[in-house]
Amino acid sequence: MLGHFKNPYDAMSEEERSERERTIREEEEQMRRREYLRRLDYARIPERYKAAELADCLGEVQRYAQDVLDGGDGWMLLVGANGRGKTHQACAVLRHVARKMRGRFCTMQGILDECKDTFGRPESAESVKRRYISEPFLVIDDLGKEQATEWSLPLIFAIINGRYNRCKPTMFTTNMDANGLLAHLVRSGERTMADSVLSRVLTAERVAVEGVDRRRRHG
Repeated sequence: MLGHFKNPYDAMSEEERSERERTIREEEEQMRRREYLRRLDYARIPERYKAAELADCLGEVQRYAQDVLDGGDGWMLLVGANGRGKTHQACAVLRHVARKMRGRFCTMQGILDECKDTFGRPESAESVKRRYISEPFLVIDDLGKEQATEWSLPLIFAIINGRYNRCKPTMFTTNMDANGLLAHLVRSGERTMADSVLSRVLTAERVAVEGVDRRRRHG
């Protein structure tokens, strides 16, 4: 017959228990911090925006960031002229979300370039596409700056439609209005697919980012 198991915790004094509990809390906090830093590294936030703070963002953007952190699946579209701080705010959201979940910063042109780079290599464009569709949270910066061609437009549609159908929270920035985005996308000659891309993007909550050109102000 096995002897009675004695929990070593029972033999500790109150002071020893408190110290042990404090040590456990510190270890857990260190582990959370390491996970957070790993997610930040994975996010590929540009160097200029690595210190972006949510406190500097518009109220709608702060609310959206917390909603995503709490499990929300909404989309947001930041619209404004160059230099108004759209990318700064998007990166602040990404840093906030990284507290609990993985996310990534990208441009659509960057995704297209990754797909092109797979030509002749073991990794396929299809695997790149699947990766961006499945990212838990994605920031697509400067939508409308990518090349819209007969090759790229179906890929753009596949990624945006894939995230839309899977209810993956996504944040876009652009300096184009709806008409400008549509005109850009239809350069490939495929109006129906361009309309389909735009209709999904425009389901996002649109937030105007206004003010002065921050780049010119700071020189």
